[in-house]
Amino acid sequence: LTIEDTLLPPPFDGSDKALITPEESERKIKAAVSARCDDALVVIARTAAASISGIDDAVARAVRYADAGADALFFSGIRSAEQLAAIRERVRLPILLGAVPSTLSDPNVLATYGVRICLQGHRPFLAAMRACHEALAALANGTPSADIKGLDGEALAQATRRPDYATWTADYLKR
Repeated sequence: LTIEDTLLPPPFDGSDKALITPEESERKIKAAVSARCDDALVVIARTAAASISGIDDAVARAVRYADAGADALFFSGIRSAEQLAAIRERVRLPILLGAVPSTLSDPNVLATYGVRICLQGHRPFLAAMRACHEALAALANGTPSADIKGLDGEALAQATRRPDYATWTADYLKR
């Protein structure tokens, strides 16, 4: 569960993103943590402060959010290892990052700062779209489906949990 400190919805007048107060964000995080009924639910505090009000505010907010009970911290707008070092100096929670510049693409460097997930914008989705388009174009041009490269039946079985599905079908539908 990601709880964001960005003012939503954004103002209609086209002004830049704004943040809600740290106090309001802290109260939202405390409410989510206190309402948690499932131990598997992870409460992630997200802040865009690094790009809106600066790294010092982002760090101060991160400390508050950690103290409020967040399980992890999500930062957008991080642009340097120095910013990550400033965050890691004050908080020890796992870190998630939004898209980062290429200078922060080394997973080993990111891991030293506690980064567990580093999103890359919509790139995986765009790659999937391209693959779908290429496969559909090949089929439209008469390529037999068996001849389309890159198709992996095992990956599909894993993604659709085929063994679990077979068990459920046997258990519940008696087939």
